[in-house]
Amino acid sequence: MSKDGKYIVSANEDNRIKVWDFNSAECIKTFKEDLISSWNNINSVEISSDGNYIISGGKDKKIKVWDINKVPTEEDENKPFTRKEEYSNILDGHSDSVSNLTISEDGKYIISGSVDKTIKIWDFKTSECLRTLEGHVDAISIVTISKDGKYIVSGSKDKTIKIWDFKTSECLRTLEGHFGSINSLVISPDNKHIVSASEDKKVKIWDFNSGKCLISFNGYLGNTCSLAISPDGKYIISGSNNETINIWELSSNKNIYTIDSNFELAIDEQGFFKGSIDNINQYIKICNKPLNQRNLTQEEIVSFSKKGNFLELN
Repeated sequence: MSKDGKYIVSANEDNRIKVWDFNSAECIKTFKEDLISSWNNINSVEISSDGNYIISGGKDKKIKVWDINKVPTEEDENKPFTRKEEYSNILDGHSDSVSNLTISEDGKYIISGSVDKTIKIWDFKTSECLRTLEGHVDAISIVTISKDGKYIVSGSKDKTIKIWDFKTSECLRTLEGHFGSINSLVISPDNKHIVSASEDKKVKIWDFNSGKCLISFNGYLGNTCSLAISPDGKYIISGSNNETINIWELSSNKNIYTIDSNFELAIDEQGFFKGSIDNINQYIKICNKPLNQRNLTQEEIVSFSKKGNFLELN
């Protein structure tokens, strides 16, 4: 999702990257199929802080940086096509599939995780690999960076979470307690907590400084695929493969709302909480519901207001 909340970027099993206008719920760009059909799978996409570039990673082991205003699209068949317009740059350094990507808050760095068990920090402007973080003993499944840019947190199929110092690349702590691959991670804005979700169907809240697990939620959640945290750090949102979204109050560790929906979640700078594209119909819809209406029904795109009073959903 773009930092200003105007655009959503998606990639799915048909190997197409799409750019969606959040307000109109329309697909405004679809990258030409011949640009990406050879990739096999796109595992992760991100959009730059200025909204001008899309970064993607997949099974071809490379990270591609696309200029959103120059890349040939299916919506603009008359646009001149040259090899130079396909992408702005390629970041090449991983020895296996790129499994996950994230961009630092200031937009200066790309952080990538790979099946090759390493995490790489890249300079966005120069495409130079600045550092490689090593320590996990299995594929990296998720990477994230703190809002202040001081820490990287990674999750792996080795069932552990690692906290890294961004400047020194030192592994500060290893969090152990999950019994499955780590699916999703979020860091609270104040760097006091880490929230993790795993294939063991548990969501855990950890103390950032001590690495101690404060609480573990399990059982009825299903396999939690995605997590988000509100800008004020008060609420956690989880999306699971049992087609539910759960909203948790961090201070009380209580589940305060459950909504029928599923998959990828994000919160933009304005505090909007947004969910996934529907798996069957593959479209996006948006409308409003007050948060105090508990009997909410299913759909894909959900927004969480900064004050915490409203959800937006279809």
